Amino acid sequence: PKRSLCSENNSDFVMPADRRSVDLRALDAAFHDGKYHHENLVKKVRVMVIGATGHVGLEVVRRLSREQQTFDIEVAVRDIGKAKTIFPGVPVSYVYFDFDDPSSFDKALRGVDRIFWVMKESNQAYSQAMAFIPALAASSVEHVVYTSVMLAGQNTLRLCRFHFQIEQTIKKAGVRTTILRCANFMQLFAGYSVGIEDSIRQSRICPVPLGENAHPFVDIRDVAEVAAKVLSPSWKASSASAHEHLTLTGPVALTGTNIAAIISMFVSPPVTYFDTPEQAYHDTLFARGYDEETSTAHMEWKAFVKSGKANIVSDDVVKVLGRKARPFELFANDHSYLWK
Repeated sequence: PKRSLCSENNSDFVMPADRRSVDLRALDAAFHDGKYHHENLVKKVRVMVIGATGHVGLEVVRRLSREQQTFDIEVAVRDIGKAKTIFPGVPVSYVYFDFDDPSSFDKALRGVDRIFWVMKESNQAYSQAMAFIPALAASSVEHVVYTSVMLAGQNTLRLCRFHFQIEQTIKKAGVRTTILRCANFMQLFAGYSVGIEDSIRQSRICPVPLGENAHPFVDIRDVAEVAAKVLSPSWKASSASAHEHLTLTGPVALTGTNIAAIISMFVSPPVTYFDTPEQAYHDTLFARGYDEETSTAHMEWKAFVKSGKANIVSDDVVKVLGRKARPFELFANDHSYLWK
């Protein structure tokens, strides 16, 4: 039997103080005609994505777009025309936003509830973030999710110092923050423009500066799922603090030899691991458009990883998603076409 919206048993319906203000018969008819859906009763969470056209931001937009009943996605970019070619058919809105143009801040932030933020590493990043904070503090934003690097704030490495400074800067806005401190991404081997994918495909050499130490590479898709989870209204932080930190890693730490062996399960002839000298890695980054400071910071980080000091496996992905992080075998299976 049909269930009336004005039935006493319908706990979802709240009678307004003035019963004359609602045409119950019209409302009831619209409900049963399929024109009135429950999701329309719930305000969507408007999420502004900063860094949406990068590897992490792109995956986060894709993940959020699967939950259209929950999220209203705003892609904040300098070049809206270019961004529209990256997200064809994806249900997002676009807004002009440029860290070097403070006049863009207020309009971009208007009506935003939450922000997912990936900061491009550069010499100007800290001053850009500082310039943005007053507008963020004065906005309607309640929660910022920022993608950082594992061990930020726990050592003096340039890359860790850079992200820790941004973390602390965001906290000055007085909003709730969730910091995603990530291990190196599995996508380093497929998709990133650092030459590793090309070398695997063309020479069957996997060139990474890891030595024989292991690192718990994490799949960007897991980072995106965690981001979507903590951005949702239903997320309950594991701490009562307004500032939450999650360390995101893969399920196990792998050496370069392990990784080459796994990739070899999906391509032929097999792949051989090559321990790239740190300076050669720096030169590759610089040649591909990274500035000197950023190239040096990444070279320093890779030397740290090579020392074995970043061999730390976290279970925070399990805590948030209720499942294990994706293993490298699954990543390799899904991306093997890029190496063939």
